[in-house]
Amino acid sequence: MPEDRNNIKSDLITIAKLNKQIDFNNVDSIRKLMLVLNKKEYFKSSLKTKYISILDKLCKSDDYTPECIVCKKTYGGRKPLCPDCEKTIITKSLSQSENYAAQKVVNDKKNEKCNKQTFNEQKNIKDNKEQSIERNAGGDNKKRIGILAGILFFVVAIIKVIGLWKTLGVGILGLSIYQGILYFKSEDKTKRQVLKVLIPLICAIMLFSIGKVNRSMDMIDLMGADEEVVYKYYDKDLFKSRINNVVYNVEGEPLISIKNSTGKVDLIYVGENVKSNVSVCGIHIGDSREKAFKVLEDDRYILVDSSVDPSGVLNDVYTYIMKGNPYKLMVTFDGQNVWCLTLMSN
Repeated sequence: MPEDRNNIKSDLITIAKLNKQIDFNNVDSIRKLMLVLNKKEYFKSSLKTKYISILDKLCKSDDYTPECIVCKKTYGGRKPLCPDCEKTIITKSLSQSENYAAQKVVNDKKNEKCNKQTFNEQKNIKDNKEQSIERNAGGDNKKRIGILAGILFFVVAIIKVIGLWKTLGVGILGLSIYQGILYFKSEDKTKRQVLKVLIPLICAIMLFSIGKVNRSMDMIDLMGADEEVVYKYYDKDLFKSRINNVVYNVEGEPLISIKNSTGKVDLIYVGENVKSNVSVCGIHIGDSREKAFKVLEDDRYILVDSSVDPSGVLNDVYTYIMKGNPYKLMVTFDGQNVWCLTLMSN
């Protein structure tokens, strides 16, 4: 079955970009690139197999000069793509982008012209509706605004005292109680009425549970904690013994290590598959660089090491020590987002 031409074009553009970014005279750079390509699906066509084969030969021999993957000519360099083909691919890619942008401008103008009449009609309908509302509302508007403001103030006050999740739980529990009263007053009791009581009740219980868990979801609170404290949040039976420690390693949960000699937590790892409500020092998996660095600008964090890949192919790692705590924080980015977070003892 013939391959999709769009997939081949996309792969050629990827190869041209790598041609410009990677130093193919450096074997370590080539090996890192191979590792990344094997972990992630950057290629969509059979060009991946040819490209990996060339990289493998480059790693094995410093004297190997490959044929160009496109024109099959040996040009004397070590890059998988000759300069002429690289230039041609990049030029065509830019040209297609410019054509797409130009066509988009034309289409936008057409849409603007076609929708102008519809916009004016919708505006007239909206104006007429607003005038009708103003005529009918009269003096009742002030009363309604006052009542809504009072309810909003009351709800905000409750949220500040007991938290958002518990506030929602209280509201839904009230709905369950109301449905229960209607059920007992009703002479003809049905299964549907029972469900109207039970479903809000179950939802309220779940919301109360969420509120309880979220209070202790920043993992910095567990660093250095005694094992008995950890077992309040994580099942003791799921901790597995290692040589010098016991480790909690469950899918979708943080990895927690307790040192046998001290009985205290000495390492916490939060990876990309961990639940989104888990945070480390206020940083969550998937947070943007901007959001993470805003937290790390605080004077409590001191940058001591960083490993940044200018090409953007590999992950960037920043290491901080924490004032007032004997811990080290490692933040790893996969592109523009937080990929994993590690807390460990200095």
